[in-house]
Amino acid sequence: MRLLYTSDADLSRPSAERTHVTEIVNGLAAEGFSVHLTALMKGPYPVLHEGVELHSILPAFNRIPITLLSRRIQRFQATKLVESILTERRIEIAYERQGCDLVMTPAKRLGIPVVMEINGVPSSECRVRLSDAERKRIDEDWVATFRSADGIVVVSSGIRDLLVRLGLDETRIKVITNGVNTDIFHPLSRQECRKAVGIPENARVAIFVGNFRPYHNLELLVRSVGKIARQVPEFLLVLVGDSIGQRGLVHHPTIDYLKRIARENNVQSNIWFVGRKSQSLVPLYLNAADLGVSLTSLPAVSQTSSVNPIKTGEYMACGLAVVCTMATEIATELKSKKAGIIVELDVNQIADSVVWLLSNDRQVEKMGEAALSIARTKLTWQTKSRETGAFLRDLILDAQT
Repeated sequence: MRLLYTSDADLSRPSAERTHVTEIVNGLAAEGFSVHLTALMKGPYPVLHEGVELHSILPAFNRIPITLLSRRIQRFQATKLVESILTERRIEIAYERQGCDLVMTPAKRLGIPVVMEINGVPSSECRVRLSDAERKRIDEDWVATFRSADGIVVVSSGIRDLLVRLGLDETRIKVITNGVNTDIFHPLSRQECRKAVGIPENARVAIFVGNFRPYHNLELLVRSVGKIARQVPEFLLVLVGDSIGQRGLVHHPTIDYLKRIARENNVQSNIWFVGRKSQSLVPLYLNAADLGVSLTSLPAVSQTSSVNPIKTGEYMACGLAVVCTMATEIATELKSKKAGIIVELDVNQIADSVVWLLSNDRQVEKMGEAALSIARTKLTWQTKSRETGAFLRDLILDAQT
């Protein structure tokens, strides 16, 4: 089956987006799809399955500062590229990652079914406070851009619930959560990993890995360090990542801002800002830690809704106990399988939970074992690719009948 997967992700730059795109297209190729992938390329190509053909979106313009003119030229080139792939490669189904906005019009004109992947809610990423009316208007305008899609893949049940409330047909929506590559993320010797990344052997370590965004609540995490360190003097919070987004945009909070909060709370010696690391190095940092932290929140989604950060699965695959919020898609299972602790967005509760875990080594070990079991049985990218492939095949059959 011939598939066009459109994305404007920069696949040469380490990010959760690159991980998701490459893992899914490689998995679909392993499932028998002939995959044509469009993406930005500014550097070395990622490792792709032999069944994936990469079509780069105007690489020359990605090496110069972005201007209105360069973006318009890039958009024109990308549109023509997508149209030519759809027709010349006889594509049977098109799959577009949120934000790309290239395939819907030409695919519909050619009678090719379109699947949209939705992995976030735009109104939740606004840096200004929105009224309920403003948030609703933004979300309604956003949904209008993919309302005519034949199928919609979302990464959490929370996003599905929001789309249904905004008027989309639930039968067209498939929840396929983010996965984890257990060939890359798996338990390693803590002692050896600490030696490799320079973490003191006697440190008690909590780790966050990912993009620095407002909804990750890193300021709260940094503010909790003072209370933790008073009870666990050897405590170290390791923050892997930065606030630089796609196309060089800087998000909040920045590393400088978080460092200022650390200085104000006199905990700068208890926090390591190690910056963005390659996927090959991230498992070393994770396995050097005692536990992983994910304090995700998305105000645009209802209280009972959820999101699905890739980082949580990577923590679990490395055998780490997890401290997370109920906004995390897998929080209920983490709690029921005793693989982590669920917290509110409260400095004292976050600190108390981390201190309790670091004071109960055997319990942390058991939680890590439970988390690893969940990751290996339910969260692999192979599982996610099979679910995606089955959904795409059903849509192709529907279009042919």
